[in-house]
This record gives sequence, C-alpha cells and structure tokens, in this order.
Amino acid sequence: MLAVITSVKSQWTLVDLFHTAGDSPYDVEVPNDHTVWASLWNVATSQPYTPYYYRTKDNGANWDYGFVTAPSGYVISSLAAIDEDTCYAIMVDIVVGTGGGVFKTTDGGATWNQLAEGQIFNSSSFPDFIYFWNPREGIAVGDANGPGTPYMEMYTTDDYGATWTRIPRENMPEGNVYGITNSYSVVGDRIWCQIINAAGTIHQIWYSYDRGQHWNPADIPTPSAQIGDFVFSDSTHGVVVGNDDFFNVYVFSTKDGGRHWNEQNYTGTAMPTYIAAIPGTTTIVSANPFAALGSLPVGTSFTNDNGKTWINIDGEAHSDLAYLNGNVGWSGQVASDMSSDGGMFRWTGLLPVSLMSFTATNTGKSVMLNWKTASELNAAILTSLAQEKGLSFADS
Repeated sequence: MLAVITSVKSQWTLVDLFHTAGDSPYDVEVPNDHTVWASLWNVATSQPYTPYYYRTKDNGANWDYGFVTAPSGYVISSLAAIDEDTCYAIMVDIVVGTGGGVFKTTDGGATWNQLAEGQIFNSSSFPDFIYFWNPREGIAVGDANGPGTPYMEMYTTDDYGATWTRIPRENMPEGNVYGITNSYSVVGDRIWCQIINAAGTIHQIWYSYDRGQHWNPADIPTPSAQIGDFVFSDSTHGVVVGNDDFFNVYVFSTKDGGRHWNEQNYTGTAMPTYIAAIPGTTTIVSANPFAALGSLPVGTSFTNDNGKTWINIDGEAHSDLAYLNGNVGWSGQVASDMSSDGGMFRWTGLLPVSLMSFTATNTGKSVMLNWKTASELNAAILTSLAQEKGLSFADS
C-alpha cells in the first residue's frame, strides 16, 4: 500500500495591534518585505470609512496608528504605498458626499500635504482609488463629473504627484457612471476598474492596456449590482467574486485580458468579499469576514485554476488582503472587541499541496508513481510512504 503526504498546513499568523470593536483594515498595501500600510474601516458604525491608517516598517513588530491630516469630514478611499516613508491617500468628503483630493506623506505619516489642489478633483468629485506604478508615475480615478456632460475623472501624473492631467472624455466610454472605492487591479501596464451606474443597469469592468490613457468596457452579467471584488493574476487571467441577494456566492472569470467574462462553475468554497493574487504565481486568495445571517462562508480560500477549484485555508474573519510574493502577504482582521488580541494576519508562505491525480503502476520489480498537482507553492518535496501487508508505513 502507498500513501502520499500532500498536506502542508496553511497558516495565517495573528498579529496584535491597537484596535477597537469593529475595526477592519480596508486597503492593505505591501510595498516591500518589511512595510505594510492599511487604511481603517470601522464596520460597527453606519459609515465605516475613516481618515485613520496603520503602518509598520519592521514586518509587524511595531505599528503606527495615525490619521491623514485633511479637512474635516475627509476619509480615505484608497492608499498607494511606495515604501515605509512615502504613501499617497485619495480622500473624499463623506459628510457632504462629494469633494476630496490627493494627499501625500514622505516622512512615514508624520505630515501629510494635499497635492495639486484645484487641479485634480473639486467640490463635485467623488475620488475612488489611486495607484502608482513607481514613485513617479501614477493614476487617480473618481466618479463621473463635469465640466459639461459628466465623464469619469481619471488623472495621471509623471512627476511624483506634483501635477496631474485628466484623461480626455474621447479616450473612455460615455456615461454618467461610478467607480467603486479601491476596486481595481493592475498587472504591468494593464489596469482594470469596476464601473456601475445609479440605476443598477451597468455592471462593468473597464480595462486599459496603456496605464489608463485609453479605456474600454466589458459587461459582467452578475446577479448583484456591485461585485464583491476582482483581481488579475497575470495580463490575461482574472477572477470576480461576489454574492447575490440570496447569499449565493458566484465566480466569474476571464482569460482574454478582461474583454469577456463568463460565469464559472466551481467546486469548493469561494469567499465573496475580498480577493488578491500572489504575484509570480497562478494563486488567487479570496476572503470573507461575515456570515451574513449565517448564509455565507467565512475565512480564506485559494484557487490555482482561475476560479474553477477553491481550497479552504482557514475560517477566520479576514478583510482586505495583499501579497508582495509567495512568502510575504498580509490581511486585515475584523475585530470583534477592543480587548481581544489581533488586528492583522501575516502570511506564513505555505499553501496546501493539492493533488489533481495520482497513479501507481506495478512494473514487476518496482512501482512507478505518477502525480499531478494543482499547487506546490513553497513546498519543497512530496513524501511517499510504502506499506507491506501488516507492517507500518515507511518512507519509500
């Protein structure tokens, strides 16, 4: 008899930091192997967005808890972390409902300054997200706005955020539409973002292959007005997760760079709220923090085949998650109360080895083993055990 040991147990390590009941790191940014920035939600309140953030520069040993110095009512929609000192925050006036701007720190959050005030966004804007390809070149995106017939506010910079240029309306689809805060994905020069409209009749992911200079729409026939999250693992393969009004979890996928999306019949447990790709691999990890009347799965799971098969990792209350590589990743924790430990999860760099097939053929004097795995990330070896009748298993 033969056995193959294929389960390298996955682990998220709980890391303690200051938090109150309902606190949830929302936009987790991992710019290098020792730095994490994360904006802060509080899901125990009716309006979860805040101006607060966490930062560590020593791989989670110590954490700063600060806030972006901005006008009253401004909260963080999205962060773009460059390193331990430099980070951009795109903010919106949540009290008024419109208005906002881009803020930047270069001293680890000790001071924040608004960039190009009056040039990028105005009192009618609703900023959604910000991203930087490198310290110099970035993009900031907001909901449709004037002058004239509204069109998406999309700005690019190539001078560290000092000046911004709006993308012309003729370079994007028409329509009075909206983005979703922090709902985007980037691979190389390609960028995608989620787009909806007020009537709930438009469910799209727009795509650009030239760093946001030109955009095209792709419809996603999801059963909900707003998807949970989406991500691309490379320039062509992407996955959407979400749930409908009856708490059924759906998965959509693309293999042509986001031009077409199809509903994915899948096995296992996909989590419907957050999703992230591990760079340099085919692995995508999904997360969900709440059961929603006991009907949704909670925890994290992963896929290596673009959403066809999902394998559970844990059952903890994860929020947003991000990876630098297969060894470095972080996820927020939704805090149940102020006194309990936790606040963030640190990735250990281990995933289960998932067998797709395994055969053993008797060749007369030996046994020929053949197997195929769906994943072997950070798994050095597979150990096979052989057993003679009535005897214990031993390494073969």
